[in-house]
Amino acid sequence: MPLRPDMEPAEFLDILRRRKWMILFTILLVFFGATLYCVLASDLYQSTVKIRIIPPAVPEGMVRSTVNIGTKDRLAIIKQDILSTGHLAAVIGEMNLFKERRKGVFGGSPVDIMRKRITMELDRSNTFTLSVDHENPQVAMDVVSRLSSYLIEQNTKTREAATQGTTQFLES
Repeated sequence: MPLRPDMEPAEFLDILRRRKWMILFTILLVFFGATLYCVLASDLYQSTVKIRIIPPAVPEGMVRSTVNIGTKDRLAIIKQDILSTGHLAAVIGEMNLFKERRKGVFGGSPVDIMRKRITMELDRSNTFTLSVDHENPQVAMDVVSRLSSYLIEQNTKTREAATQGTTQFLES
């Protein structure tokens, strides 16, 4: 019986009554599938670090700023740097991650799997959260620590270069 716009509630109940076994088996199948997934899926632990971006503080009266990069744009640059293939491959090799995947037992490249497990979100105006998921909580903590220290090192090098450039400009 096709659905019509002028159907009565009793007709809807009749449809449900006739299809009760199909509805019941569908619900049971979904419940069984969800239970099976929960039992067989491995646990993932998440390690998180919050990083605050502090913009350079040069008095506007001395030198007018020529850099107009907003926090969202800066976060996109940072995310691209952290998720680069070379950097993630170095972290995977250094920390000896995904040994079984590198041997070809499982499908998918370790770098792609690592990319899917890293999340970066902008929290407030000048802070963002870097999170890493892994089966081992200690490894998750070590990876997020390694990524955040790399990010801070790169930021320090960039600021030093900018400071030297500003110093040379002011001296001249």
